[in-house]
Amino acid sequence: MLSGGDTVDLDQAPSVLSGIVPSADLTAVDVEVSTAQPDGQDHFGSGLAVCAAPPAGLQRVAATSALNTEELKTVTATCPAGKHLVGIGGRVTGGRGNVVIDDWRPGATLASATVTGIARPGFADAWSLAAYAVCVTR
Repeated sequence: MLSGGDTVDLDQAPSVLSGIVPSADLTAVDVEVSTAQPDGQDHFGSGLAVCAAPPAGLQRVAATSALNTEELKTVTATCPAGKHLVGIGGRVTGGRGNVVIDDWRPGATLASATVTGIARPGFADAWSLAAYAVCVTR
């Protein structure tokens, strides 16, 4: 698995996309949806994976923020030297539907993946943010 994406039904407010997570062995991707106000309705998400024969040096790198109550967090996962980015993922932990991943972006040199999360105003629980970089040998 080189990269992942989602087809999440976010029309059923207050659902938020809380993660697109490439598996540690890079054979699958998980899409995670959270809701701040359980409403008894089903909330759906489908993961999309871009697959190919594993290229040389295929590796997932993860970086995680501190678990705290900051409203805005940005985390960067960086590929090891000699590798470049082919996929990005991220995950909110502890946000309970009150934190949204606002931005996913590759670094300018395609050597890192940066993810930004924002908590709703007034959300006071601790949460963390993870960024995932899927890397291959250059």
